[in-house]
Amino acid sequence: MPQNGQPGLAHIAIRLGSKKAVDDLIKRFALDGYRVLLGPRTTADGYYEALIEGYESFKPEITE
Repeated sequence: MPQNGQPGLAHIAIRLGSKKAVDDLIKRFALDGYRVLLGPRTTADGYYEALIEGYESFKPEITE
């Protein structure tokens, strides 16, 4: 994660192709002990997404 103005990865989104795939993966993450931070939900601009708290508090976005 970028800190103190250092270059690095700031955001990653993983596109799965369907709402069901997002729902299934988020359920699996929750069962495996990952914290679901947001969603799954449909955003105002029409994206279906969820956020989880990953390694070292990184927040991958899982999308349709």
